[in-house]
Amino acid sequence: MLIIETENNAMTVTGPDGTTHAAWGTSYDVNTNTATPMWVTSNTFCAGGFTLGNGSFAVFGGNQPVTTNGVAVNDKGANPTGANPYGNTDGGEAIRVITPCDDGSCQWAEGGDDLTMTVSNSLLVSSTIADLQGKRWYPTVEGLGDGSVVVIGGDKNGGYVSTQVQNNPTYEFYPKKGEEIYMDFLNYTVPVNLFPLTWLMPSGKLFLQAGYRTILWDLDAQEETELPDMPHAVRVYPASAATAMLPLTPANNYEPTLLFCGGSAADFSKSSDGASGFNVTAVPADNTCVRISPESSNPVYEDDDSLPEARSMGNFIYLPDGTMWLGNGVAMGTAGYGDEKWSVGQSYGQDPIYMPAVYE
Repeated sequence: MLIIETENNAMTVTGPDGTTHAAWGTSYDVNTNTATPMWVTSNTFCAGGFTLGNGSFAVFGGNQPVTTNGVAVNDKGANPTGANPYGNTDGGEAIRVITPCDDGSCQWAEGGDDLTMTVSNSLLVSSTIADLQGKRWYPTVEGLGDGSVVVIGGDKNGGYVSTQVQNNPTYEFYPKKGEEIYMDFLNYTVPVNLFPLTWLMPSGKLFLQAGYRTILWDLDAQEETELPDMPHAVRVYPASAATAMLPLTPANNYEPTLLFCGGSAADFSKSSDGASGFNVTAVPADNTCVRISPESSNPVYEDDDSLPEARSMGNFIYLPDGTMWLGNGVAMGTAGYGDEKWSVGQSYGQDPIYMPAVYE
């Protein structure tokens, strides 16, 4: 099942109310190579997602409603009539949940009353959907031990990097566990704190990394423990390093070790939510790899072998033999886009890397 951003896609979908618009949700049958449109109304561009404890998929946050060429529906200058040909709604506070099925009958649920899902024996029960407590563009979603998830950070309306005006320095739980909670880490890591890199640790604490800062966050005590700063480069979006938790095995006593490869050392203090502020496509990506074991007796970043090619926007994929495949990405620039015409179209990345690598 796939959800993308609201745009003028050729595939259309007709909803329960009889209206038809471009589809940005689909199910895809890999056996028959058949895509089936699915009804989604909120704009899912730049949302975050995770699998819930009962196997359902949940997608949180996103973008404001847009019209042709990505212009905001509410932009009175560029869209004075308020035209909304896609019929999309604001995705900033939206929650969408679907429970997968084999017969093609399952559909995305959006909106609803107060969050009434509860957690029982690590499985979510009930199915009433509500909205987030604040707008979140580029939030991170991480699963917790009881089957619920925590939705962390994001911007109110989005952009290249975060600003104090746009920043949402809070987190909240799904199913709902009270009001959203302020986290100072999400303030002092502006402007590079979107999609903060987050993993649940065996202790129940969260490892978080953004900008050059790193912490362990105690969800119960709402306290942070500082860890060493990230060396060499920014790894979080838009630098967008390839990141992964190394396989947990008896040989390493199931101790979590986190790996970060690539990213960018560009000066994001020059950037804003509206633009990069400099020709970021002229900045080479980073080629370093570092690792850290956050709950070891001496949690420090250690240099690992460097990448064969510097890379931003790489992706790690676990392989059955315990190695990891690394693909995608660019050698110059970062994620993101703008109108400065520094690269192909609006892209802030150039010099794509077509050669994958394997991490052993």
